[in-house]
Amino acid sequence: MSTRKRKKDSYIKPVVLSTFFHILFLFLLREESSIVLKPVISNKLQSVVVDQELVKRHAEQIYKERQALIQKEQTYLEQLRKNINKLEKDRENKERVVRNLKRQKKEEMHKIEQQRLIRKKEAEQARIEKEYQRNIDLKTKKKAKKLQVERERREREAALRNIFEELEIEAKQNTSDRARYISNEVDRYGLIYVQLIQKKFLKEESFHGKSCRVHLNLIPTGSGAIVGGLHIIDGYSSLCAAAKRAITQVGTFPLPKEADIVERLKNINLTVVP
Repeated sequence: MSTRKRKKDSYIKPVVLSTFFHILFLFLLREESSIVLKPVISNKLQSVVVDQELVKRHAEQIYKERQALIQKEQTYLEQLRKNINKLEKDRENKERVVRNLKRQKKEEMHKIEQQRLIRKKEAEQARIEKEYQRNIDLKTKKKAKKLQVERERREREAALRNIFEELEIEAKQNTSDRARYISNEVDRYGLIYVQLIQKKFLKEESFHGKSCRVHLNLIPTGSGAIVGGLHIIDGYSSLCAAAKRAITQVGTFPLPKEADIVERLKNINLTVVP
């Protein structure tokens, strides 16, 4: 369920952004086509005074600016798509490696344990049979009984030790896997937060190539969170001011269900780029 949701999120966001920029492009084309030259009417003579060269230069300038804007938006979308695909592939590769390592470790431990038990059982059985054959009187039988009781006690103690050792190994492995998973989820939600901020962002030409690092203090409110505090860490001042305005316009930041991940997301640093 969680994997399908993450994949669905990774497809929806680029589609939404692409739709938004297509609508913007159509609006600009419509605005360009709506330019109408109004005639200058005099009392006796109506004539259209148009400086063709000026109109041509103006139209070319508008076209170049809009082409540059379209190219910039397409480049941004392509880079965003590549980043999302890379994060998704990295996450899948890491999960695959973890699963394979856990399976191999489990199979190896099971094989070693089985071999150890077989050797132990064979050795103990051989020892008991030899002891029994050598001691046929009552005293020897009592001793054999005592040895059997001691063997069973040692086996129980050894079995308990093995159980505790396996539990300890499993606990350490689970702790490492959980920490890696939490870190990946925090990074993924951080990317989602940056995208939400970028949707509210008012871009300027001077922002190109600039960035701003911010610290967010989020307050959980059910399935989402609101901004409880905002601190600019560093970055281009104008861009940081625009980022701050965009953050205040984001109504709710989504949160996962896992409490330990939510705890990490309450205080998060983000890098905002236009």
